[in-house]
Amino acid sequence: EKGEALEGEEDQFRSIPSSFWWCIVTLMTVGYGDAVPVTVWGQIVATMAMLASIIILALPISVIGANFTTQWMRFTDEQNMKHQTQQLKPNFEKVKRLMVEHNSVVEE
Repeated sequence: EKGEALEGEEDQFRSIPSSFWWCIVTLMTVGYGDAVPVTVWGQIVATMAMLASIIILALPISVIGANFTTQWMRFTDEQNMKHQTQQLKPNFEKVKRLMVEHNSVVEE
């Protein structure tokens, strides 16, 4: 009869709670392998659960990765700005000193 385990094989989904346990294990991508579907419909449901787990995990990981990249770019831009500022500071001080000297000469 359809929906029953194959002849000679024991039904691994003995109860609704054990079926829920299998579903959670599959969604969390642990998959111990001690409870596997044996019917076509069970395999279809298992496939959908496995695909759902991939989607559930892939979306947050991509968001975290994109945010990390944004923060890393911001950090490197700040570091580059500090480096440029440090390089320009001596030149700025020199120009400032020359302007003060020039102003003092013009005022005389």
